[in-house]
Amino acid sequence: MTIRKIIVALAAVLVPFLVFRVGSGLTEQQNVTLRDYTVSENEKTLTLYAAVFPPIEDIRDYKDEPKNGEHYLTFYNAFGSANTMSAGYTVVLPIEDTDKSVYFNDADGFHLVLQKNELTGEWVRP
Repeated sequence: MTIRKIIVALAAVLVPFLVFRVGSGLTEQQNVTLRDYTVSENEKTLTLYAAVFPPIEDIRDYKDEPKNGEHYLTFYNAFGSANTMSAGYTVVLPIEDTDKSVYFNDADGFHLVLQKNELTGEWVRP
């Protein structure tokens, strides 16, 4: 009888903890900002350095939805949500000559973080 009570007590504590740790990694990260970026010499990739604010959460992955020369990026929380202080996340984004902008998803929808200057062809912040 005592072993059964111990198992029930451990399950009551561990199951919610594990559900939180795994479940938090399936949610979208809503606080991502563009910290810095670089363009490759052949202008075929953009390297985006994203950061989370506040930096107690981290990014696990992202999804890119390109549409008509615009890239819409949605980021996902790391499993466990509050892991360690975030050092940031790097996205290497393949780009075409016709691409013109990059958007990050947040709580209010997508917002422009980078655009290609139509006159110079350089990538700049809005």
